[in-house]
Amino acid sequence: MLDKTQLNNNQIQLAKGWLPSGSQPYAYSPSNRLIWYWQTWNNGLPIKGSTRLTPDQISQLQQLN
Repeated sequence: MLDKTQLNNNQIQLAKGWLPSGSQPYAYSPSNRLIWYWQTWNNGLPIKGSTRLTPDQISQLQQLN
């Protein structure tokens, strides 16, 4: 099972710079180095996506807890 940590407002703003334009990040997993986000796709319907973060990006998110 993946550990998902909800992002706070400061973490969301930081993470938006790492993701495709229009993405809305909502959670991350420090142990698996994944971040989850919603993205508008297919005629405006939202889809869920995820991407792997670098150790530095995880550190930056954790500093904003």
